[in-house]
Amino acid sequence: MSTDLPLVSVGVPVYNGEGKLEATLQALIDQDYQNLEIIVSDNASTDQTAAILEKFAAKDSRIRPIRQTRNIGAAANFVQVLEQSKGEYFMWAASGDYWSRKYVGVLAELLRQNAQAVLAVSHVGLIDGQTGQLKNEFWHADPKPTVGLSKADRILQHLSRNGNDLGTYGHLIYGLFRRHNLRESYRMLGDTSLDFGTDVLLLLLILSQGGLAVQPERILWYRTGGSSTAFRFEDLSQWMEYRATCARLVLGMDLQGLGFDDLVRVHQAQMKFIDQFTGADSPYQASLIRQMLGE
Repeated sequence: MSTDLPLVSVGVPVYNGEGKLEATLQALIDQDYQNLEIIVSDNASTDQTAAILEKFAAKDSRIRPIRQTRNIGAAANFVQVLEQSKGEYFMWAASGDYWSRKYVGVLAELLRQNAQAVLAVSHVGLIDGQTGQLKNEFWHADPKPTVGLSKADRILQHLSRNGNDLGTYGHLIYGLFRRHNLRESYRMLGDTSLDFGTDVLLLLLILSQGGLAVQPERILWYRTGGSSTAFRFEDLSQWMEYRATCARLVLGMDLQGLGFDDLVRVHQAQMKFIDQFTGADSPYQASLIRQMLGE
């Protein structure tokens, strides 16, 4: 593809990735869409990650390695590649996932065609963490586009699917963003550091700014077999602090321009989302919403 197309920044946060990093970098430089910069932040790895990065950077000038002198944590490493990026569009790439050669180009074209979209994603498959087999199935339902919906209906779809299930899942974080919208949403997170759910909360913040464009084809495969630090709290007060942080972030969604009736519908959906997302019933969310409405 011609380099007069928008620059796409790909951020690869990695720690001790020698087993999968070569395949990841090769899949990225083989993309049909060539106007890329690939920023790899090595989080003070102790294996051969640095040597692999040096080898790939020598053969492809689009790869820009960053070496952290100490381990800054996974979340900060994700932020690091975003802050170092320059492209109009941005995507995170997890070491070990697999992309079709057309992945970046298809999603970039979706953003070009849909001015209201702030994020483009595809349907996603799974990579078996043990065998490496690609499977055309996923844990959650395929995402639905929200471009063209009213702002209220768009936000409601992201908060809840069919009024029962959470409408947004963390794997969408590996889609292609408009970088300025993503950076604005990250600033809203501030210094928030959560063991669980930061990806979903970030997605809600950005998707309140604009629509989701969807390629109805599996061109990204997500590797299974990772671990989660979810819900490892030392005491009840820490759990309650976590719930309060989630509530503040969900209530921080951009609701400008909504009329009273739509605000009521969205706030009700926000309350239900918080209950589902934090896994406990509490009147605390209702009091927060009353505060937000100045009641």
